[in-house]
Amino acid sequence: MGNDKSILVVEDNDDDIILVQRALKKAGVTNPMSVARDGEEAIEYLAGIGRFQDESAHPVPSMVLLDLKLPKRSGLEVLSWIRSHATLATLPVVVFTTSTQSSDLERAYALGANSYLQKPLNPDETARLLKIAGTYWLNHNLQPPNVGRG
Repeated sequence: MGNDKSILVVEDNDDDIILVQRALKKAGVTNPMSVARDGEEAIEYLAGIGRFQDESAHPVPSMVLLDLKLPKRSGLEVLSWIRSHATLATLPVVVFTTSTQSSDLERAYALGANSYLQKPLNPDETARLLKIAGTYWLNHNLQPPNVGRG
């Protein structure tokens, strides 16, 4: 599944970052992956500001895998920011979180999440779930060509 379509993983937990990296690799998803470790860093990345100005090193992702419980700005704040920028409004955002709170689920969809996935406890199940999500959003989903920096 490797190509130039990149994934931005927004996750503050190092163990979860490693789990996602391993699960994607195990699932055969070899797309380039960048990591933002808090909500503020995710917004800076997507806006292409600060240390993320070089778009060749920090490309606009084709998919965002977004945790909700983040420092500095929550995942819901990041999602709201993404959807408020016309050039990012169609960017696929997959919420990938441990939260099963109905308020988080409802708010994420109200803000424009494309999907809401609960993180599995089992690494094999995580790999299976990320393979499905990666295959769909990176290989089968067609996006308008206007996705760019916020």
